[in-house]
Formats: sequence, structure tokens, C-alpha cells
Amino acid sequence: MRLARMTWPYVGLALTAYGYGWFARSVTYGASEPIGIWTLILDVAGSPPLFGFVIVPAWLAAVWTLCGEWIVRQRQIRVGSRFSMLRMLVAHLARPLALGALAVVIGTVLAGAGLPVPAVPVANSNAARFFAQGIPPSVGLAAQVVLVSALLLALAAVIVTGHLVTAAWPVTITTGLTFFGWTATSAAGWVPSPLNVIASVDSPIVLSGGMPTVLLGLLTLAAAGVGLVVARDRIIRRAP
Repeated sequence: MRLARMTWPYVGLALTAYGYGWFARSVTYGASEPIGIWTLILDVAGSPPLFGFVIVPAWLAAVWTLCGEWIVRQRQIRVGSRFSMLRMLVAHLARPLALGALAVVIGTVLAGAGLPVPAVPVANSNAARFFAQGIPPSVGLAAQVVLVSALLLALAAVIVTGHLVTAAWPVTITTGLTFFGWTATSAAGWVPSPLNVIASVDSPIVLSGGMPTVLLGLLTLAAAGVGLVVARDRIIRRAP
């Protein structure tokens, strides 16, 4: 039963990626414009709707669940400090992040089974954007995974540090929902580029010199939150 609870989110994510990839293969491009496997993989990996409406909500649910399971007084006493707990929480989130990325790639590869690997990708696809910059598709995929992973981990650090400092669930939930709304409107194209969440994890833009403003902002907030947690721990230790 426990194994099933641990695996079903990744199976669901893989099935979502498979369905999204199959839709892109059959409907978006169709038979009139044959595509290659890298075109499909990079389009799914860099899909704004998939990131904004599937990956981010799933990640927020994982972060909230982990906060609820770990952030209790007994855990704080056992770990020894809020900073130690923060490190353990973020490290604990690395596993579902890696498995989630693997699930998306596996689902997309299955959806693209039998597709060729053409020398020239379909115009206006992510693969074509990498091709125009002379970037191998494997490097583009790795960059996409790194950018998304960095943003999600920074978001988790911001939420967890906020919860450790305030111990207020309304703040924790509101922070996550605010970011989800920001990401959803970004995916819909309603947010201009400097503040667009999707632009910060769009590897063709970043690799061509674009500034990942939102990612850098989240990393700054995460660093500030960690600094605040460390400062509080020092104050608590020095207190008589």
C-alpha cells in the first residue's frame, strides 16, 4: 500500500506526459508535418501548459505535504535546528524531483515511439530553436531539466523557510497559490517577458543570453530565507 502511494504520482505524471506527447504528435503536427523524436521530447519538456498547470501544482502539493509531515516539534528537537531541518527537507525533495523528471521523459519517449531522428527539426519547434543556435538536442534537454529543477527547488526553499519562520499555514498556502497564479498567467502569455515565469525556464531563451529573472529572484529570496533561519537559530542558541 505504501509503495503504491509512493509510485502513483509518478505514474500519473508519466501518463500525462504520454497523453500530451501523443496529442502533439497526432493533432498539433499531424500527418501533414512529420516530426522527429527530439522535436516531440523538447516540445513536451518545454511546454508552458504542462509546466504551469501540471508540474507546478504537483510540486506545490509535494512541498505542502512534506511540510505537514516533517515540521512538527518532535522533528525539530530530533534534527537540532531549523536550518538542519531546512537542509533535510530540500534534500528530501530532490528524489521526487528527479523521479518526476524521469517520468515526464519516459512518458514522452513512449508517445514518440517509432518516430525518426531527422537532421532538420520542424520549424518553430523547440528543437528548431536549438538547431538554429547550434546546440545539440541532448544539451538542450539537459538545460531544460536543470532550469526547471533549479526553479522548483528555489520555490520549495522559499515556501519551507517561510513556514519555518512564521509557522503559519495560511502564509505557506498563500505563497504557493500566488506562485501558481503567476505561473498560470505566464503560461497563458499574460505576463511580459522580464517577469514571465516560463521565460526563466525556457532553455532556448536562456542559452541564447536571456536573463532568467524569475529564477534569479527566487534564488535570492531562498538565500535570504536561509539567512533568516540561520540567524534565528543563532539567537535561540545564545538565549539564556
